[in-house]
Amino acid sequence: MQSEDQFRESDEDQLPDDDEEIYEDEKLCADDQLSRLRATHTLLQAGIHHVVWAEYAMAIAHYVPIGFTVFDLELLISPYDITRAAHLICLEHRYTPIDVRQAHGGYPDLFNPLSTVVLRHRGYLSSSYATNEPPYIYLHTPSTFRFDINNDSTLITNPNPPDESSGRLLYPSFIAFCDSIIDTIHEPLSSFLDFHEIGGIARPLNCPCW
Repeated sequence: MQSEDQFRESDEDQLPDDDEEIYEDEKLCADDQLSRLRATHTLLQAGIHHVVWAEYAMAIAHYVPIGFTVFDLELLISPYDITRAAHLICLEHRYTPIDVRQAHGGYPDLFNPLSTVVLRHRGYLSSSYATNEPPYIYLHTPSTFRFDINNDSTLITNPNPPDESSGRLLYPSFIAFCDSIIDTIHEPLSSFLDFHEIGGIARPLNCPCW
């Protein structure tokens, strides 16, 4: 089986010139990474183990261009730490907890309120965009996406961190992320998940199942 490093090297070797130019134009600069992942540094300082998930994991750790959209920040956190993590983020940053069914009103059943905590920026939306911070932060238990955050073989770090602290943040490997999304769709652990929306995360990755 191809290793993660081999996968990344072969993927970069095959990157067309046009695609490389698009990535250079749309990649997250150091300032963007620091502002959009600001809450994760609070968790690092508190010793709360977590994994950056979804769009920012793909953009930062795997060079998937996401343009200039300020996406919601999604993190995987142990169910034993999720309440403390939410409290610390709200204490140190401009976020407040809301009912998961109130987040993005068009998708009230996207996540199980028993396994996902949602925090909304107090300046939603105008102020959060002005400060380049995510309008929402989703704190998921790992079982939401059938992912083991304690399995070192499925985790990587930022290959080009903007500072020393950012180099300690964890992300899913590309292969582990794709496996997780596929497992979540075909063997769901929650009846709440909207699989068309979950599948939307992976569509830009050209996964064969969509």
